[in-house]
Formats: sequence, C-alpha cells, structure tokens
Amino acid sequence: MSELDLSDVIVDHTRWKIRLLRLVEGGDESFAASALAVAHCVFGRWLEGDGARFASRVSYREAIRAHSDFHHCAEEVVEHARRGDKQGAQTAMGGHFAEASSAFTLAVAKLKRDAEKAGSEWRAASR
Repeated sequence: MSELDLSDVIVDHTRWKIRLLRLVEGGDESFAASALAVAHCVFGRWLEGDGARFASRVSYREAIRAHSDFHHCAEEVVEHARRGDKQGAQTAMGGHFAEASSAFTLAVAKLKRDAEKAGSEWRAASR
C-alpha cells in the first residue's frame, strides 16, 4: 500500500459512521460484515503495512489502540442492529462508541502531525 493521506482517514471515518447509522436505521446489511474487520479497512491495512514505519512513536501505538477500540465498539452497534434492536444500537452509538470515535479522530490527527514532522526531518537530513 502506498502513502495514505491521514486527513482522508478522518474524512473516511466520518463517512463510515454515517454508513453505520444507516445500518442502524435499517439500511445496508452488507456494510455490517465490513464494519467488524479491523485489518480490512484501509487504515488498518496501512497501520500494518507502510504505517508500521512509525511504530516507535507513541502516536502510532495510540492510533492502533484507538482504531481497534473503535472497531470493537462498532461491533457492538452492528450486533444490536443485526438482532433488530434499533434502540440498543442507537444507545450503543451514543455511549462508548461516540467516545471511541472521538479518540480515534484525535489519535489519527496526532499521528498525522508526527508523520509530517518525521517527513520534514527526513527531508532535512537527506540534503
């Protein structure tokens, strides 16, 4: 996988949450399967691939933790939706899921800053 624009990850995260909300409202069931796979989303693959070059940075480890936590919370929402428990899914989306979503966005923003700093340090060192 090539370079990933971490700003796009945050935008995609918002789009992903909208799709999850649509699922809760009785929408796209095919989305449910993809919602649970941490390693199948673009960011998950990047973390395990090219993004691993930042593994020594705290922000990388925080992003991995926040990403995993977010998917775990999404799993709870999806399970409620699959059972037809719309109220339970909505409640789950407003609880730890909302916190996990915010933590994920902050973690990606922090990793983005670190990645940009590392890129500029690398360019300066290679001159």
